[in-house]
Amino acid sequence: ENLKKDVHYTVDMKNKNVVMNERGYKDCEKALGVQSLFEEPADASGAWAPFILNAVKAKELFNKDIEYTVLPDNGGVGII
Repeated sequence: ENLKKDVHYTVDMKNKNVVMNERGYKDCEKALGVQSLFEEPADASGAWAPFILNAVKAKELFNKDIEYTVLPDNGGVGII
């Protein structure tokens, strides 16, 4: 299931911010099979929380190919 606005998070357009609620965090943890989005895994790859919040911000606040672009070959996202 995808994260849904007003179910898993709220959007603050004025401040260009997204706030994840408890249900959003819990559903992400369940989907990823982790106990906490804020704990760094043993392989030191980084906690999930900032990646998820940035992805939701991109979805809700920014326009693809105007303010950001998806890089080829799984290269991530680039800010334009």
